[in-house]
Amino acid sequence: MHVKDERGHISANSGNGATIGELATSPEPFLNGKITIATVGEIRDIGMDVVPDPTAKNPLHASIIPTSVPITDSEASALSSLFNQQKNEWKK
Repeated sequence: MHVKDERGHISANSGNGATIGELATSPEPFLNGKITIATVGEIRDIGMDVVPDPTAKNPLHASIIPTSVPITDSEASALSSLFNQQKNEWKK
């Protein structure tokens, strides 16, 4: 995860109905051998939000909004525990 700015937003890719392949290749295929996946619903269940935050280069960019800024260790741990790691089949 990448913290977007001082407000504590965490960069992600998200799109209603988007496939994992679409998310893993927007704006271009991720170089990492593994990717991590969680649903918006899982993130919202722990009290955080996910909002569309498209950029000029990435229409599927989103921001995860933590409940505290800066994010606390317990919130970071709860968020991290949601993500399931899998092989990146879409790697360049």
